[in-house]
Amino acid sequence: QWYQRRVTITAGVDTVNDVAMSGKRPRKSASSASSASSSLTTSLIAVALSTNVVKLCDMNTGAASHILRGHEGPVTAVTWSKRNAHALFSAGRDGKIIAYDIRRSTPAIHFFDHANRARHEKAHTGMVTSLNQSECGLYLVSSGTDRQIRLWDTNTGLNTMTNFAPIQAEEIHHVT
Repeated sequence: QWYQRRVTITAGVDTVNDVAMSGKRPRKSASSASSASSSLTTSLIAVALSTNVVKLCDMNTGAASHILRGHEGPVTAVTWSKRNAHALFSAGRDGKIIAYDIRRSTPAIHFFDHANRARHEKAHTGMVTSLNQSECGLYLVSSGTDRQIRLWDTNTGLNTMTNFAPIQAEEIHHVT
């Protein structure tokens, strides 16, 4: 079983995406990866790529199983939902945060909008630098180069409009 093996996942801009399992060598990729996340309930790994897509790889076979589209720039972060085994969130340099259902033929199910308007697809006015979930999985927190931290309801995709003070740092790299 895949969960009985020791797995180490790393992502980097050197175009070598390491998924070291049972002594197998990492594979060379045509694009760099900025983030990787393994599912807790399936054998899938989500990899955020510089080619504007999220690639899902099967740890059992090492093969790519899905290519998720929707970003207009490199993808900067990915995280699996803690509440839904088939849901995945991605963030990008284009300011978008996208919720995917990997079971659907058109997997992008929601574009997060900082102003909560259906026609707007930007979660941040600058690049999204990090994504993280609350322990219960009800909320998603994001940060961006627009110096904003935003809290999202994962059920509705709405910005909770929680008032965090603007960050003084030039760039936020990670929010936990």
